Amino acid sequence: MNRLTRYICTSLLLAISVVMLEGCTTSVPPIKTVPNGLSYDFESTAMHPQVMVYHESDSMSMLYVKLSANELLHTRSGANKPFEAEAEISYAITSGNATIDTGTVKLRDQTNTELNYSLIKKIPLSLGTGRYTLKLAIVDLRRNLDSGLTTTIDKTDTYNKQNFLLSRDAEFNDLVFLPHASTGDTLYVKSARNSSTPMLWLDGTEIKLPPPPFANGNPELPSTKNANLEEMETVQEGLSRFVFKKGIHFISCDPNAQSGLSIIQTSVFYPEVKTNTELIYPLRYITSRAEFDEIVKSSFSKKLIDNFWIECGGGRTRGKELIASYYGRVEEANLNFTSYTEGWRTDRGMILLAFGQPNRINRNKDSETWIYSDSNGAPQLTFAFTKVSNPYSDNVYVLNRDSYLKPYWEHMVTTWRQGKIFSD
Repeated sequence: MNRLTRYICTSLLLAISVVMLEGCTTSVPPIKTVPNGLSYDFESTAMHPQVMVYHESDSMSMLYVKLSANELLHTRSGANKPFEAEAEISYAITSGNATIDTGTVKLRDQTNTELNYSLIKKIPLSLGTGRYTLKLAIVDLRRNLDSGLTTTIDKTDTYNKQNFLLSRDAEFNDLVFLPHASTGDTLYVKSARNSSTPMLWLDGTEIKLPPPPFANGNPELPSTKNANLEEMETVQEGLSRFVFKKGIHFISCDPNAQSGLSIIQTSVFYPEVKTNTELIYPLRYITSRAEFDEIVKSSFSKKLIDNFWIECGGGRTRGKELIASYYGRVEEANLNFTSYTEGWRTDRGMILLAFGQPNRINRNKDSETWIYSDSNGAPQLTFAFTKVSNPYSDNVYVLNRDSYLKPYWEHMVTTWRQGKIFSD
């Protein structure tokens, strides 16, 4: 059970949001899934490493690997000995069919305290200009469990996000892996490959939720064209700082560049969900506009939120189960799909939250197809996503919307409101 699930199970706080659909029908049979191909399932793996690459010069880059201490097994050799953990990180860097570099490093941890902290390993990489594929394998040596991931190292220009290192302190001991901030936060930015002062593009426009899968329109994507341009405060050459305001911040060293590092506005708990506001808006997908407006405007929103889930589940016990499942998916979406907005607000996040994990995901360079199957394994429902270019993020996938999806969406809404975890 992840932190989010434990938190929500202990407090029946809920939120309600605007409906994407008024009225429900039940003409579509329930979609049943089986536990395979859960590529975006947070709890399908024991470790959830985060990875960041920063280019320190034209010939040197730094790989940062972040692990949660509480996801590693800590053991001790005696009653008076400290608890210890050990992980092995192996990496391979390729360009086309050529292997550029490989290596293995170890990460050790020793503690007598609670495990509510992160471990970061820095790995220097000798890399010149180019685009590379990085494959990582991480093994918890105390219990022989592993986790792997693949990402891209882009060293083709000096403006993309890997040329900026973000921290919440001037010493860069508090690195920001998932770029987000709260209003009023002071952030520090390094850009060793750029001698000029980084610039700050500020876009305060609120990002709207995506339209439902059967709608005609596509989600609204942000653009740098109408953004306000501000200059950061220079601390020293290659190091700047600024106070986060609101909306989206886009960092680049060239006002005309269409690549850089974007930072989204969230709470300090992101990607977890703990505040009332964070609990309210994901429910937009399964509630009516009237319900949403009543909750948001009420001075007793917590009571209305609790009542909503209790009514859906027919009691407090089932209501807690619905909350744990629904907001567990919100966290999974935030971890996997964060881009110019929170992960659950994206098209893939919307589908994951509403329909759950697909049985199978077919991927290629520019698209993903999610396939949901019936109890016999036959394909029953398919969602196709196309990757689109956007200066704020390279993780933007837009759903190919179709009117035939409307009854499936309506059935999904009805299922949740009848106290059933959809595709459970």
